[in-house]
Amino acid sequence: MAVDATRPDPIGLKLGPLWFMPGYTVGNLLTVNLFSFCIIAAITFMGFAQPYVLTEILHIPEERQGMFTGNLAAAAEILQLMLVGFFGAWSDRVGRRLVLAIGFALIGFSYFLYPLARSETELVLYRLVFASGCAAAPIMMSAAIQDSVQEVSRGKWVAINSICTAFGVLFMSLLLARLPDMFVARGIEPALAGRYAFWVVTGFCAVAGVLIWSGLKRGVTAPDPDKVSVWSKLGAGLKRAVDNPRVAVAYGAAFIGRGDLVIITTFLSLWVVQHGTANSIDTAESLKKAGILFAIVQGSALLWSY
Repeated sequence: MAVDATRPDPIGLKLGPLWFMPGYTVGNLLTVNLFSFCIIAAITFMGFAQPYVLTEILHIPEERQGMFTGNLAAAAEILQLMLVGFFGAWSDRVGRRLVLAIGFALIGFSYFLYPLARSETELVLYRLVFASGCAAAPIMMSAAIQDSVQEVSRGKWVAINSICTAFGVLFMSLLLARLPDMFVARGIEPALAGRYAFWVVTGFCAVAGVLIWSGLKRGVTAPDPDKVSVWSKLGAGLKRAVDNPRVAVAYGAAFIGRGDLVIITTFLSLWVVQHGTANSIDTAESLKKAGILFAIVQGSALLWSY
């Protein structure tokens, strides 16, 4: 018998106008919102604060920073493209919590290593560690959102989590982006101020990872008694785009949306920092001003989230 997705399953949890899947608690759902908030703050800070590392720690000439930044972003995106399907399919076998823990651990570790780089090669290697984490944790956020809600409430639930995501970006741009300037204002030399800022984000990732690990629903969401291999699951997901035009459109929209996010977070702060340098504004102050500009951009997106 076909399931009518427009009607809720009364066994599930109802909160206001939203219907959630059976077995979920209010704590599990609040954790999904926290996940949306934390992961976007964690992943956007890297590209946003990168100009500070290039300028104050590695002292890369300004005329080379644009090309090097683009190459870093391209290398990271290629690795993510290679890993993201694997992590998504693997999470169907081992559960979301293990994969998100791996993702947060890799992201936090990369933030610890990044400001310690002594050469461009080291920086590329540390960025690839970060990219590996980004191939795991953010995908688990999307999976957790979809796992938790019934079809009848899916659009509203995605919108609520999009609002949490927008607030996460605002948190990054209005607080985390100010960290180097806050440390410099306390008399800390610029290179060390940058390291401290990155290490604060390392701590943020550790705390967020533990909280989300503890609060997210336990267990494998989709049991697989046939033990289908991860690669078979990945192939099946790609085949759905061929068989279903709606899935193909969703893949295409993700491609476009991801490109926009990468361009803005990678080059907006670089442009502002270089403009500030040209006008005798120090790097930390320029990064703070870039955060304000980025907050305006994301604030506009927040107005349309729901």
